[in-house]
Amino acid sequence: VYADKEKYIECVPYAETLTFWSKKFSNCSGGYIDRVINGSSIIFLVRLKEFPLVPYYMFELRGKDFSLVQLRGVENSKAEKGVSDFVNGFVEKYRARAYA
Repeated sequence: VYADKEKYIECVPYAETLTFWSKKFSNCSGGYIDRVINGSSIIFLVRLKEFPLVPYYMFELRGKDFSLVQLRGVENSKAEKGVSDFVNGFVEKYRARAYA
């Protein structure tokens, strides 16, 4: 688990889970189900430990090279710098493990 004192990252592995969170985030991520199923996209949540069921941030990695495609909050809001840095740290570790 990739985490700090306040937040953690969790994969969204199932279509039903993505549909649930896309409604909570009020964004178009539910339309990415085909991409998730075929492996061209991997969707993750950044969740607050104190409020795990409250939407915080969602991001997409490209399945081919694990590059960050987008990082958005509720209603597609832009990420705060601290969250962006946190996600970039995760992406670096994720890529390193994938190519190890």
